[in-house]
Amino acid sequence: IALAARLRTQIECYDSAKWTNNSIDLVALNNDGERTEVRRALDNWIALRSSRLLILSGTFGSGKTWTLRWLARELAERWLKGDRLAPIPILISLTRLSIHNVSTREQLFQLAWPEPVDENLVRSQSANVLLLLDSLDELMSLDGADTRAQDVLNFIAGMESASTRFVIACRSEALESGALLKDFTAQLTKTDSSDATSWAVMEALHGDRAHPEQVAILDVPDEQADAYLLHSKAGDAWQEVRNESAYRNLARVPFTIFLLTEALPLLTRGSSDTTLPLLYSKAVESWLLRAGLPSKKLGEALIHLEGLARAMLFEHFPDQAIYDDALLRKAELLIMQSDGSYVFRHYSLGEYFLACAVLREMTSYSSNLLSRIDLVFANSINRFLIPMVKAAFQEADAKQSVTAAASKMVTIRDFREFMEGTGWRRTGFGTWRAMLTADGTLPWESNDVQGSSISLDNVIATADESVNDSRVTGISWYDAFQYCRWRGGRLPTAQEITAMAVPNIIDGREWSSSWYEETRALVAVGHMSTR
Repeated sequence: IALAARLRTQIECYDSAKWTNNSIDLVALNNDGERTEVRRALDNWIALRSSRLLILSGTFGSGKTWTLRWLARELAERWLKGDRLAPIPILISLTRLSIHNVSTREQLFQLAWPEPVDENLVRSQSANVLLLLDSLDELMSLDGADTRAQDVLNFIAGMESASTRFVIACRSEALESGALLKDFTAQLTKTDSSDATSWAVMEALHGDRAHPEQVAILDVPDEQADAYLLHSKAGDAWQEVRNESAYRNLARVPFTIFLLTEALPLLTRGSSDTTLPLLYSKAVESWLLRAGLPSKKLGEALIHLEGLARAMLFEHFPDQAIYDDALLRKAELLIMQSDGSYVFRHYSLGEYFLACAVLREMTSYSSNLLSRIDLVFANSINRFLIPMVKAAFQEADAKQSVTAAASKMVTIRDFREFMEGTGWRRTGFGTWRAMLTADGTLPWESNDVQGSSISLDNVIATADESVNDSRVTGISWYDAFQYCRWRGGRLPTAQEITAMAVPNIIDGREWSSSWYEETRALVAVGHMSTR
């Protein structure tokens, strides 16, 4: 009876959410590279029991969390209808393990969505269990370390019996190295002779079932996004802008489509270029004003949210006092967990506000926050910060022409002068993890392959003029941008770089004003300034 009540709560929580009343049907690629409906792929995996582990991947906002909640709801309904072959779904957001000390299965189940689960109750049913583990990527620190994520997975794998199956939701970019799930999948090859469930028997007979399957969520098709927005409350506003590429690019994943329904009336006013951070800005503004915030206090509220983002993404243990803002909760920017703590309604909101805080520092040439971020794989920060930096500092210089004098290569001496004059990198500037896998070279200031933060004091400056006058390489796009800003110029466009025909430049490695490819946030390149 108690388990049935808990499963009914799971169903009710999903059905009561506004989003689920008009959800978008997601499409994905399966292991064979075939397009399929996401829900059908998950149904097939449950039914065929061909693997013990399924990875649900996708970009930010692609619908991974709500897909897991849908699966939990469907399995709960099947179990209540008497299907005892259906596994009992336990959905856990792994982010919560950043702020909770968990050492037992009982403690882990206390973090389940939408309410804690009694582990003894589940065990008494002698039923198969399906652990739905959400937000694995959110356990990775912003300096690129994945140790915490691997430790959590290994702990869970070592604790579960051979009958437990897993669905892990994770952003696609977190899986690129392949190392994140290596130990976890190795542990799943174990068998438990005392486990008499049907899955354990199959596992004993077919040890290869620990090999993971993957369902990779794709972008929402244009026609589906178009139909959804036209029938939303922002339908009239979408009708006006639906043919503009900037808006089309924002209608790629369910969460940004949802933001468009909230922010379109504000976005279509004025002539600002429409970018991802502008979309988030207008959506947040809409929520706060609707919740009753006076417009003159909007700036103060945004700074408060930046502080919350810093605390949550860097420390994982924010002061409870930072939550004491009923208006933020009324605006539904923050949602309460079952333990009474609050988180952003979507993790990308925290990343957006962290980017806002970084931009605020960059205005005065401070790199304090950037010094704590991995600039190689900080995709989620780059997608917000790069357009924000361009909009804040580059507009006035956009029409400047490039002169012959502007093609001068920036040397180590030039760049050190810039840092000494502004304090840029005074407290360090990013980590250089995985630099060798980026392009086979080392950072320009250090021979340290591990590359902890590099600060102003680490910069090479010798009496050897051939070194000081060498081209500066191995610095980030943010370095190049700030240098040009300090010189009163701008980065050249890709076309201008080609026209300069400067020798000894590695193809595709130059930083340009039009650069925006997230996975190349740090490579060894030649840099130029334009004046």
